[in-house]
Amino acid sequence: MPSKKPAGPSPVLDAVGITALNKSQSTSKQRDLLAPGSHDIKLSVAGTIDGQTWSREIAKDTAPLPASTTPWAELLESALTMVTEKQRRKWLDEVAKGTVPATTSGEKKFEAVKAELKPAVTSYRAANPEPKRGTVSFTPA
Repeated sequence: MPSKKPAGPSPVLDAVGITALNKSQSTSKQRDLLAPGSHDIKLSVAGTIDGQTWSREIAKDTAPLPASTTPWAELLESALTMVTEKQRRKWLDEVAKGTVPATTSGEKKFEAVKAELKPAVTSYRAANPEPKRGTVSFTPA
């Protein structure tokens, strides 16, 4: 059966082809086999799916991107040690009920704390970077 060339990109063929490629690989940490961005790789995959020609170029793996996470649980534990036992127990009782405790301060203080928190967390993340894997992109051949 001769293969037919699709008129344009086909999301269905892409999904089938990429899924088939993924299924053909071991699921054990393929992304960790090469350091990201360490090689200039350009691969093409071609074949037929249901009698239609399908091909894709697989672009290179990009280098790691800067990223960081915020240890919210640790920060919360730290903050809770700075309030009185009575305040902490009252706050935790509300959380245990499945609610976010209402602020007991005025709107002005709430907004001030909110404004101070953002730059503090941004600075924390900058001081504790964790590399994030780059992306592998699939483009039409």
